[in-house]
Amino acid sequence: MLSIPQREKLYIADIDDSRGRLLVYNTSGKTFTVYSEIYADKLLRYGNNLAFVRDRELYVLSPALVNDYDNGAAMPLNSTVSSHFLDFSCPERKKRSVEMILRADLSGGSATVTFENELGEKRSFVLKGKSGGGKEDFVHRFALPRFRRLRYTLESSSPVKYCGIILSAK
Repeated sequence: MLSIPQREKLYIADIDDSRGRLLVYNTSGKTFTVYSEIYADKLLRYGNNLAFVRDRELYVLSPALVNDYDNGAAMPLNSTVSSHFLDFSCPERKKRSVEMILRADLSGGSATVTFENELGEKRSFVLKGKSGGGKEDFVHRFALPRFRRLRYTLESSSPVKYCGIILSAK
């Protein structure tokens, strides 16, 4: 566990985690973010940035970087956020229609939202952010074959800030 007060974040990693997850708690926003495939042996502070050691190599994470680098070539950082299956407080009732309101800053990029029911049936939407960035609301209404539970996945290869999602199902 490591705290960087200037960034208002608390970093937690388990060196025995098979998925290499790093949990980041934002103390001002009271939110958690989970990163996977970090595999940190040790966390440390490098200036006001988080650094970690893996297999005797030092890696520094900087909020100014929006790309990963592999052999000098810039590669976008891909992000994925997935929910658990949601039953909307009525697991015994079958639902068909869904309304989503997502508030996000896509910074002129795009994100894909995929909904999947418990039978594996999926619907995807591509959201495009306005140039210049800024928070905006994306509203989608759609139908799926009857379902009891639903989960969503948000994916992007451009810098994205998800602020909140509201879902309702009938």
